[in-house]
Amino acid sequence: MKKLIALFAVSSVASTAAVAGIALSGTASVSYDDNGSAAASSTSYDADLLITGTTGSTTVSAGYDMEG
Repeated sequence: MKKLIALFAVSSVASTAAVAGIALSGTASVSYDDNGSAAASSTSYDADLLITGTTGSTTVSAGYDMEG
């Protein structure tokens, strides 16, 4: 039983060393104009998202941009 507990403790330590770092960053804005009562209202938006993952010396980045 003691050997099984020791093996589990070693495997837990080894698996946590491989955890990657993940960073999320971005901006967003929304604009709404009701145009008074004479015209239809309008909405515009812009959103940018950057996801960066790092493990050891390897870095991967993915960006997403949405406008409307």
